[in-house]
Amino acid sequence: KKKLKDFKPDFFGNLSMGFRFYVWPLMVMYPLLWIGRVLDIVTQNPLPGIIVNASLFSIAMLFFLPAAVVHMSQPYKFRAWLFVWAVRDFFKTILPTLYVAMMNIFLVGLVPIILLVVFLVMGDKPLGFFTTLVVNTVAWLRSNVWDLQGGPGFLFYELPIVFTFTVIIFGTLFAIMAFPAIFMMRVIGQYGRYFKPDLSIVKEVTAGEVVSFGPRFLAYQIDLILMVVMWPVALLIGFFSTFIFRLWNAPPALVELLSMVVSMFAWLIMLLQYFGAGESGAARGTMGKWSMGMIVLHEDGRPLKRGEAYTRAVCAALCAIPFYIGFLMCFFRSDRRALHDVMSKSKVVWREEEFTA
Repeated sequence: KKKLKDFKPDFFGNLSMGFRFYVWPLMVMYPLLWIGRVLDIVTQNPLPGIIVNASLFSIAMLFFLPAAVVHMSQPYKFRAWLFVWAVRDFFKTILPTLYVAMMNIFLVGLVPIILLVVFLVMGDKPLGFFTTLVVNTVAWLRSNVWDLQGGPGFLFYELPIVFTFTVIIFGTLFAIMAFPAIFMMRVIGQYGRYFKPDLSIVKEVTAGEVVSFGPRFLAYQIDLILMVVMWPVALLIGFFSTFIFRLWNAPPALVELLSMVVSMFAWLIMLLQYFGAGESGAARGTMGKWSMGMIVLHEDGRPLKRGEAYTRAVCAALCAIPFYIGFLMCFFRSDRRALHDVMSKSKVVWREEEFTA
């Protein structure tokens, strides 16, 4: 009864905690996911790699679930490596963790598992069926409804039809998964609150203390996800730029090259704005850093100005070119600062407590 009184029926709060759970195992096991890729290349078969990566994700989920969700249920939001605490409390929580994990697999993962089996068994047949359906629909519309011959027919008619079919099919699949996923997010959020009084696995950090390599690596992985998401947007910008180049009667090869240049330039601008605006002023950190409880400050303790944040972003990009050697400096330096921190006169620290119990 005492534990039940601690349950806070904050749906969106629990939803947020549950969402972090889905990201956590990927961040922890990310350095090992190359094993599945190597198996793909060696065996020339995607199935062994899929099985290995799925197993790694499952192991991380079972092993780190108690540490992750209990740590997230604390009133403060600081993150750190929890390996020792997870080992110590693993056997205390293995049964409820298995229960929650099985619920997650059967409620949320059942649809992706079925789709995976269908594609493994049927090969390219589902994709061929989808393509044939779209082609037949466009042909029928061309014959009975619109005159799609020539002109901007592909851009204004055929392309929206393809997008419509894609949205209907994938939207239906994701809708089927969405409701159980939201339910599991709430379950996992409540799981953290339930075990919070029993597990003392959270290591508090001192506000203003410089962050070490491990948590910064995890924060970068979260930012990396957003960086990857920005790339399709940049490709879309490059695609639309081709219409301008074609108006100039540029050769097809040159149009393709210029489109890629525009995409790369747009992507770099988005990255510069993301890190420059995110790490300056009141923001003081990107989404990855904020999710881990970190902020970026000038070495004298004040927030970075916009120009200083842009300089830091450019320095970070330069340090990433030689195999991220500049980032590894914070692993060896006593002040835990990477090369781009030193170049831009900045530092990454744990932020002050801004949450109430």
